[in-house]
Amino acid sequence: MSWLARIAERLIDASRDAGDLEGLEGEGKPIAVAEGGLDPLEEAGFRIMKTEGVVPPEVALMQRAASERAALAAAETEPERRAAMAALGQTQMRLAMLSERRRGLRY
Repeated sequence: MSWLARIAERLIDASRDAGDLEGLEGEGKPIAVAEGGLDPLEEAGFRIMKTEGVVPPEVALMQRAASERAALAAAETEPERRAAMAALGQTQMRLAMLSERRRGLRY
C-alpha cells in the first residue's frame, strides 16, 4: 500500500469514527473501479479527496510556493522582495521537511 493510500485510509477511518460519512450519496453501494489500474482503495480515496476539495499537505505547500514565486516576481520594492523571499523560503523549507519525513530520513 502506498503512503498516499495509508494517509487516505487513516483519514477515512477517522471520518467514519466521527460519523462524518453517514448519509452520503452512494452509501452502501459498491465502488466503481476505474480502468486506470489503481487500487480500488486508492481510487476511492482520490475520488473522495477530489469531491471534498481536499489536497495533501505537499500539494497545498506546492501551490502556496507557486503563488509566493508569483508575488516575488511582482514585487517592486526591496522590502516587498525581501518579504516575498522570506515567505517563499519558509514554504520551501516546510515542503523539504515534509518530503524528508515522508521518505523517513532522520538527521
